[in-house]
Amino acid sequence: MEAAVIALIFLQIATAVVTRAPISLLLPFCIWPLFYAGLNKGWWGYGVGDGWQTVMASLIVLTFVGVVVGVFIGRTLWPPKRYRRSSRS
Repeated sequence: MEAAVIALIFLQIATAVVTRAPISLLLPFCIWPLFYAGLNKGWWGYGVGDGWQTVMASLIVLTFVGVVVGVFIGRTLWPPKRYRRSSRS
């Protein structure tokens, strides 16, 4: 289970670096509640234990900070294209 959590963290950060899109900041707020909903329903793993809310909130904050840094790194390494209006008419 730990490997899945670590993989999800790095996958979200990598997505932020590659896409460079501010919309990727919403990923942690979607992925972790879905992950814990699946755990709670028994779709994967053995359910949630005591204090799972604290762990989920910590994962959301940790991953959000990672995604912010990922977007910043992506935009620093590959800045978005700037389009200028042509002065010719």
